[in-house]
Amino acid sequence: MKAVVYYKNGGPEVFEYRDVDVPAIGPNDVLIRNEYISVEGGDIIAREVMPPVRVPHVVGYQCAGEIVEVGAEVRDRKVGQKVVTTVSLGSHGAWGSHAEYTATEARMTWIIPEGLGLDVASAIPVAFGTAHECLFEFGHLKQGQSVLVHAGAGALGLASLQLAKRAGARVFTTASDDGKLVRLKADFGADVTINYVKQDFVEVIKTETGGEGVNLVVESIAGKNLARSISCVCRKPYPS
Repeated sequence: MKAVVYYKNGGPEVFEYRDVDVPAIGPNDVLIRNEYISVEGGDIIAREVMPPVRVPHVVGYQCAGEIVEVGAEVRDRKVGQKVVTTVSLGSHGAWGSHAEYTATEARMTWIIPEGLGLDVASAIPVAFGTAHECLFEFGHLKQGQSVLVHAGAGALGLASLQLAKRAGARVFTTASDDGKLVRLKADFGADVTINYVKQDFVEVIKTETGGEGVNLVVESIAGKNLARSISCVCRKPYPS
């Protein structure tokens, strides 16, 4: 099969387009013929700084396509189903999506419902799964509360913004481009947009909330930004 691979760390120039073996599956795995892949931040980090476990290293850990083979012990997946996967940490490692075929644990696949395109589905699990955990699993965000989503135009930001709005929260979001901020409000429902290059997001939050702050911050930037984000958090719970 054809695959995008690299043999050593570096910039995009280390990529090669090669013929490699179709991965064999284990008893709990499925083999997917890929139709769409997504490029995630982790792909870039791995290529730049994480030495490959084996070479050639097949890039990528998220893709969508059709199951063409199932392992002997798989009971809840079958050949012909359209699925999306974040390639598991099982027998194949967390990579291998940027190829014609990908092997992964069946438990790390999700059946794509009718009406949802594989192109869209291929970009959902990492961004929306992470956003859901941040907002609800760990953040316990509830209807009527408020959240500050940094980098609203990025994948995690867009996912967090949409899920928070769907949950009935008031959403503040930041970006560095006014054009992006217009779209975040008009197309994705952000309540308050903040250009962090021109505005102090802490001051905007304090003004908009009467000095209280927000209930939750989705912070993907870290560094000095993290400390300032913490100062935006409400010290007492909002009424539920």
